[in-house]
Amino acid sequence: YQRRVHGIINQIRKMYQVSLKWGKQNLPISVDINEDATVFKAQIYALTAIPTDKQKIFLKGGKSILDTTDMKSLDIRDGTTLMLIGTPEDKHEKIDTSKKVVTAEDLSTAEKAKLMQQKTGEAIPMGLYNLGNTCYMNSCVQVLKKVKELSDDLKNFKGLHTNPEKKIAVIAALRDTYKLLEINGEPVRPLNLVVTLKQAFPLFDEVDEQGHPKQQDAEECWTTFLNTLQNFHSKDLIKNLFEIEFACKLTNQEAPTEAPTETTEIAHKISCNIDNENIPINYLQDGIKLSLTGSIMKNSATLNRDAAYLKTVRINKLPGYLVVHFVRFFWKKAHLSAGTRAGKAKILRNVAFPKVLDMYEYCSPELQKNLEVGRNEETKQLDEETKRMLESRSKAVSYTHLRAHETREDLVCRLLLEKKK
Repeated sequence: YQRRVHGIINQIRKMYQVSLKWGKQNLPISVDINEDATVFKAQIYALTAIPTDKQKIFLKGGKSILDTTDMKSLDIRDGTTLMLIGTPEDKHEKIDTSKKVVTAEDLSTAEKAKLMQQKTGEAIPMGLYNLGNTCYMNSCVQVLKKVKELSDDLKNFKGLHTNPEKKIAVIAALRDTYKLLEINGEPVRPLNLVVTLKQAFPLFDEVDEQGHPKQQDAEECWTTFLNTLQNFHSKDLIKNLFEIEFACKLTNQEAPTEAPTETTEIAHKISCNIDNENIPINYLQDGIKLSLTGSIMKNSATLNRDAAYLKTVRINKLPGYLVVHFVRFFWKKAHLSAGTRAGKAKILRNVAFPKVLDMYEYCSPELQKNLEVGRNEETKQLDEETKRMLESRSKAVSYTHLRAHETREDLVCRLLLEKKK
């Protein structure tokens, strides 16, 4: 059955298997006489690497095949021998044998990293060794490195990691670490950065009872890096990249007649509160919403005493890079009966987050108004695209239209089915 199908296909296509004599070689090749001679020459180029304009093809008797030749007019059958004369492209290239051929295996990791940097403009992604519970620092370093504006700006920093001003030394060590990550081509030991960070901020140099470095909070390290960069190097850059402006409103819950107080606060992150006991949080959006509302105790001028105030927060200005802090650490009180000391405890809970975070509902009415321009335009474009897709699907496709796009294989199958009927 398959031979029959292929036979019908070849009969419809007028496809013949011929022999192409090229020097001492006899190359089998298929010829479709319904196609132009240029198609046949392209087949020969794919087979021999002889450019089409350099090919000289002859039939028995000396008749040549040119670009304008009508393939149907040629006496070609299965087994016909054609003569080919021509030189492949590779033979025109002169190879300098005096130079050693260098392969990827011959390159060092540093050379591979440099080559990739030159070719793509990006360094091979490399990791940082953990030098004694320094994963909190490593994660901050890697995240900051992805902020291209900041990593590029650090290249212009002129300080040294040996600077007696330890905070300047931290910035210099951070710059040097990024340089090593780009040129080393292998994992980096950020020893200078660890040493200068602990010297400048003793909080990160704490050890446990056995003398091992304590685990630290990545959020504290992140805040330390940003504050140091802002105060000693890139004040305006950090402001433009990370600064969030919050509109805060305080309402006295015990004295409804007291006028609400409105203030503005500045931060470099927004929090996602995670509470395992009172309000378990499973989604990032819920954690952010929880962090923007809360109660505080504050002196009331109306009541002449401390009173409970409801604090509601909305975003007035969004940054170029929005940092979301998953608040996983809380202060755990000491329990005499359990024999535990007071200290930090970690909330172990999975919190799902979307690939695209829509911040519209967390913004102030003024910022929402500005955002609506772009949101409305995006909605309009999506509606138009959906409309075009629905219209294209609803159009009826005629039988003639289907026949016009029928392939040769489809034609053979249709002919066989119609013959069977």
